[in-house]
Amino acid sequence: MRKHSLKDIKLRRVRYELRTLFHLFYLKRQQEIRNKVIQLNYDEEILVGLRREREALKNSYYDSPISCWFCGDRSEDLRQDSKEDFWLCANHWEEP
Repeated sequence: MRKHSLKDIKLRRVRYELRTLFHLFYLKRQQEIRNKVIQLNYDEEILVGLRREREALKNSYYDSPISCWFCGDRSEDLRQDSKEDFWLCANHWEEP
């Protein structure tokens, strides 16, 4: 189990802002991929590549300590579930 914890309020604010930037990038890129899928009118060869890109983007987002997997909170300290590789905030973490 890994836990990312910051006590300094200024560092917590910086961490939140960075997480928000990454979150917004993720949402924007997901929307761009969706728009391409709609515009391409289901060209199967290109759709396969876009699905792979979307899946890789989703995996990298959820494997990174950006937000709580359960509630999406980006302001709290996160802990990584050792069995599943996703991150949870203190409100959704259950001690073994």
